[in-house]
Amino acid sequence: MRATGLVCLGAGAGLVGADLRQVRGSDLGVVSGICCVRVRGLRPRVVPVLRPYREALVASAHFAGEGFVIGGVRPERHNVTHRLVDSLSGGDDLKRLSLPRLRASYLSVLVSAAGLPELLAAAGLAGSKALFDLVSYLGPPGEGRVVAVVGELCGTKPS
Repeated sequence: MRATGLVCLGAGAGLVGADLRQVRGSDLGVVSGICCVRVRGLRPRVVPVLRPYREALVASAHFAGEGFVIGGVRPERHNVTHRLVDSLSGGDDLKRLSLPRLRASYLSVLVSAAGLPELLAAAGLAGSKALFDLVSYLGPPGEGRVVAVVGELCGTKPS
């Protein structure tokens, strides 16, 4: 169940590093009708969970209860993900699970669903740097807006 939680939080919610270590089973919930993870730590936020990962993450969160989804007993613990990934490694024929790759999978769904490649093409931009520079002028979105927009993009609304 801890491995399931690790994969679902990485590929289904885009979490890595300290964000992963801080998630408790009780941090999974519904915000505005959308399955989300409340992230603690340096960058607290609410992150919608992609639909294909929701059911498995709910089971993992239920298993963890008030405890940490990926294991351990102290929030300041280190190398928990490393140990968990090591325990999943099963020989020379299996590549090691990559947490950055799981996050990249989540981000690629968001970028594709948001139509970012099409926006860049329409604007005549070869890369995204100019577009992302503009974001700094817009101000931070509220939690409700993030959940609504990302939830819609990812198809995380309940069926």
